[in-house]
Amino acid sequence: MRPILLLMFFAIPFFLQAQQGTIPAGGEIQSTSGEISYSVGQLSNASMHSPSGSAHEGIQQPYEIVVTHTTDQGDRLGIQVTAFPNPVADQLQLILNQHPPENCLVRCTNISGLTVFVKDVNQMQTALAMHELVPGQYFLSVFASGTLLSSITIIKQ
Repeated sequence: MRPILLLMFFAIPFFLQAQQGTIPAGGEIQSTSGEISYSVGQLSNASMHSPSGSAHEGIQQPYEIVVTHTTDQGDRLGIQVTAFPNPVADQLQLILNQHPPENCLVRCTNISGLTVFVKDVNQMQTALAMHELVPGQYFLSVFASGTLLSSITIIKQ
């Protein structure tokens, strides 16, 4: 019995395979009670097709892009904010449906809440350079005179 257990203990790791892939965000959290690792947007890289259907190996977590927060102030002013393309690789277009009010700015924060950049918004369409950002999830918050108008979740590829 012991030789079989030893053989299994040493042989099984050679047959195990782990998944790997490029993901936009993830990390590990550790505390005294344990640890956990997580990832966002894990994509499949292998698929099998047959006349009866198809299967994709790995875990798929589709992105759902929504406006995460619209304030009463933004509704009262009639300002609607749109950002595209999302997910973005290089340059993001921020569109307001009307001319921005005075002291209008956009603040980009990462998933940890750290401010990545702040830019003044003086036109209805503003280009935001995203090429230097690390792939992951970001939040764009549009402010007018310090009051939050809208917040949008952005995925950087």
